[in-house]
Amino acid sequence: MKHKLVGIVDYDCGNLHSIKNALDKIKVKNFIINNNQSINKATHIILPGVGAYDKAMKSLYKLNLISSLKKLHKKKPILGICLGMQLLFQSSEENTSTKGLGLIQGKVVKIKKLFPYKIPVIGWNKIELTKKSKNSLFKGIKNNSYFYFIHSYMVKSEKLNRNSLVTYNFRENHKVTAAVLQEKENVFGCQFHPEKSGIAGIKILKNFLNN
Repeated sequence: MKHKLVGIVDYDCGNLHSIKNALDKIKVKNFIINNNQSINKATHIILPGVGAYDKAMKSLYKLNLISSLKKLHKKKPILGICLGMQLLFQSSEENTSTKGLGLIQGKVVKIKKLFPYKIPVIGWNKIELTKKSKNSLFKGIKNNSYFYFIHSYMVKSEKLNRNSLVTYNFRENHKVTAAVLQEKENVFGCQFHPEKSGIAGIKILKNFLNN
């Protein structure tokens, strides 16, 4: 992994240490982004995520990172993880209607609003790959591989191409988006936590760094 420098965005809602440990494990240089100047040093950017959507967006505004993230994805790959993936979308219904980064068309909705099951989703779920995903973020990963999830909200979009989505079955064949791949825009999202998903999760991070 030569000449890679991963910037992990610290917006006071991220799972920074787990991501950093995973990157250290594969010997990739990384640092914490906490201001608008430091983000320019990164070759790759990761938005980790655990927490509330509106609080996360307010923190990004406070750090003056919104405009940078909207511009830099044209030059540098961005990976959103869990809440970080949800922030890539246009808006969220969490608490109140909150605007997101808008790098991906669609919105974030409460799972319970669509499916009458207990939330949050916590644990391992097997994913369903598309032909496109097998040649992208999921290269070298077998269909029906298991990844670790913990979330109460899900992304929803009528405009995304199905080949750009990776899904998993949430009870009785109700499909939930597990990942979004927008290679042309250098934007990727994982609802699951690759840093907590063992060998397959580490492979996801390596594939991201190859973009």
